[in-house]
Amino acid sequence: NPAPSRAAIFRCLPKDASEDSACAEQILRPLVRRAFRRDVTAADVAPFLKTFAATRANKPFAAAVAAAVRDVLIAPDFLFRLEFHQPVNDFEFATRLSFFIWSSLPDEALLNTASKGQLQDAKVREREVRRMLADGRASALLDNFAAQWLNLRAIETVEPDKMLYPEFERSLTADFQTETRLFVNSLLRENRSVLELV
Repeated sequence: NPAPSRAAIFRCLPKDASEDSACAEQILRPLVRRAFRRDVTAADVAPFLKTFAATRANKPFAAAVAAAVRDVLIAPDFLFRLEFHQPVNDFEFATRLSFFIWSSLPDEALLNTASKGQLQDAKVREREVRRMLADGRASALLDNFAAQWLNLRAIETVEPDKMLYPEFERSLTADFQTETRLFVNSLLRENRSVLELV
């Protein structure tokens, strides 16, 4: 059985060389869509299919797909998130929301909602935010928020006065960070007042 990550990429495998191009497009189109965080056109996918075809001329199918995926991962549309001070479209909103909550790319469900133009609806946005917060990836929001706002990472560099705190052990540093993250997590998940945090 292939690894789950490999199975997620290789949605198909060609039976012979005549199926290579169609299968490569079936693999690359959703990858490019996810990487670019928006619906993609044939023109968006074309450079990666070209890489695939050039590599496939003297390499196995999987190696040619890997070369195309490498190019997707160095494409400016993947690497950069440009933000302008103007109204954002659904895909831009989905990207901002996803990076804010998950510190990662939007998932298929969020991209599909954006593709339908539904993120302008406040009820749909609330439903998506609640879904995303219930996902384990939302811990990134808590960790990043707590670490940055409360400067938790600086705790590792603090050396308490040994005369005042002789019982202090370095292992307590991680406990302090964990306790604070759990507290912020409970405030968010239980929808409690931000005044408790302040």
